[in-house]
Amino acid sequence: MKRLAEGVGLDRFRKLFGEMLSPQLDREYEFRSEWVQEHRWQVVPVESAARIPTPDVPRLAECLRRASQGRLVAVNTDMPIREADVYELEASAMGLTELNRELGPFRFMITADGGEWGISCNEWYNLFGAPPALLVDLLGRPIDQARSDFEAFATPLGEPLASVGTNCARIAQ
Repeated sequence: MKRLAEGVGLDRFRKLFGEMLSPQLDREYEFRSEWVQEHRWQVVPVESAARIPTPDVPRLAECLRRASQGRLVAVNTDMPIREADVYELEASAMGLTELNRELGPFRFMITADGGEWGISCNEWYNLFGAPPALLVDLLGRPIDQARSDFEAFATPLGEPLASVGTNCARIAQ
């Protein structure tokens, strides 16, 4: 995993992440509804604690490798995007493990070079966003099942967590 230096590449990816993510303070880990609608994404929350779950790393790495030509970019979303560190990493189990080690204590997002999909991780859950066919691969299960799984996790915890799944479904409409 390599931090991008100041310059054109860093500026391009900060701009991309800025277009993909909410500008709302303390909600920078959420996908911007305009991006979701324009790119015909669905967004599904998945139970997790601030990182890519270790058991999912091998399957997800293979899926991300196919969906990104082997290159990923990540950003620390705990800071304003215009100032955030951006990293380049390989789409592999080793790359995702390193990402977890380096950015796991923070909120972060990963995507492909052109923002074709996104995974945004925060302290309560991960948001998976992509066109529906790719999203099924990223989730490793049907979208409806993933939504139900999250609802079963979130509902007993109450608001605001319980409404995250509904909000994600609504922004894609």
